[in-house]
Amino acid sequence: MSSGNSLSSAPPLGNPPPPPDPMPPGPPMPPPMPPPMPMSISPSPPSIPPSMPPMPPMPPPAVACGSTRTW
Repeated sequence: MSSGNSLSSAPPLGNPPPPPDPMPPGPPMPPPMPPPMPMSISPSPPSIPPSMPPMPPMPPPAVACGSTRTW
């Protein structure tokens, strides 16, 4: 029974319990683990290609033609 008392007195000290306490509040841990972020970047590249087609180089050449005319 004496042993039980000793264990009880240990927790009151809060020496060992403090380390585990800070661990539970590990909500900031999830943010640092953003695996979806890198995945999001992957789908981003495919989105860029489709965007490029809509922006054909035709407009730029047309402008160049106009510039040449001014010359």
